[in-house]
Amino acid sequence: MEPKIIEFSKKTIAGYALKTSGCATTEVPAFWEAILADGRHKALHDADFIASCTDYGVMLDGEGDEYGYVVGCEIKEGVSVPEGFFICEIPGGTYAALETPLAKIGPTWGDIYEWANTNQYKAKDSAFELYDERMENEIAEVWLQIEKL
Repeated sequence: MEPKIIEFSKKTIAGYALKTSGCATTEVPAFWEAILADGRHKALHDADFIASCTDYGVMLDGEGDEYGYVVGCEIKEGVSVPEGFFICEIPGGTYAALETPLAKIGPTWGDIYEWANTNQYKAKDSAFELYDERMENEIAEVWLQIEKL
């Protein structure tokens, strides 16, 4: 499947952060399950500083074997975010976006990196998952910032 190439505008995200050195295919889904089960996801969607209820799963670099992952939503410009929320930025730029069934999101990450490597693109540092109204049908997107070689 061929990804869409999209010019993405910078977004500031507020949400909840996971810092781990564990396996992404088990740690990240468990983190989502916890946020959904304990009410944090609903509280985030009900917050007045949120621009929309589209969810982002933002990959963050860590040190050594550690990495971070943020479940969050875009915030409105000029608002203050209360304590307890992690804030990060998704940089603007050119991204490859690939739609995927939720159950195949892990392998889709491999697919999008492979696509970039075989199509004269360099993967940059920014990567995220997008969860919008298609989640009703268990469909998400993976986004990888790219640069043409």
